[in-house]
Amino acid sequence: MKRRRHPSRRPAPASRGVSLLEVVLSIAVLSLVVATSVAALAGIHANQRRHAHELACAEVAHRLMLTWLLDEKSLPNRSLPIPYDASLYRWDLTVGKVTISEGAALRGARTLSSRSQSMISRDRLVYVTVNVWLASTPQGDVERTAHTPSFSLARIVDPLAFNRNPEAARTMLDPANRGDLLNRVLGGGNQ
Repeated sequence: MKRRRHPSRRPAPASRGVSLLEVVLSIAVLSLVVATSVAALAGIHANQRRHAHELACAEVAHRLMLTWLLDEKSLPNRSLPIPYDASLYRWDLTVGKVTISEGAALRGARTLSSRSQSMISRDRLVYVTVNVWLASTPQGDVERTAHTPSFSLARIVDPLAFNRNPEAARTMLDPANRGDLLNRVLGGGNQ
């Protein structure tokens, strides 16, 4: 006896293969996705590296400012780069005199006030600026461009602020620094 096939059970048609054109197009699309992803990751990495250098510049600038506030004689040599976190950084520091001018309303209010004058002499305030930038070559060349990671820190400072911190008071009152202290009190300390 012959077996008959049931009419609803037909053999499945052979599946159609992938054409060469479909393979080439899928590889091209995949290549574009990978290229875009690699370019985006490279940009993110470069941006992260630049921000890390700018943060390092800020840390070096703050350290230089604190060193200047404590004892300006202990600043590192300006002609040599400062090594920090496997990179070299250049810096400069400028000190200028602060000029304060009062308006008429403030002058009138001060003359009417019964309070005594402030302990801070406005004539001895100085403006300190520290600029730090990434040295452009491993040898620490001085070149600085607009694209160089850098940081600038500026402060208005009273050079005779004994109450800044205990270490500053000790340094100012040290017998070896009395000549500098006298020079600052007499007005010669403002550069």
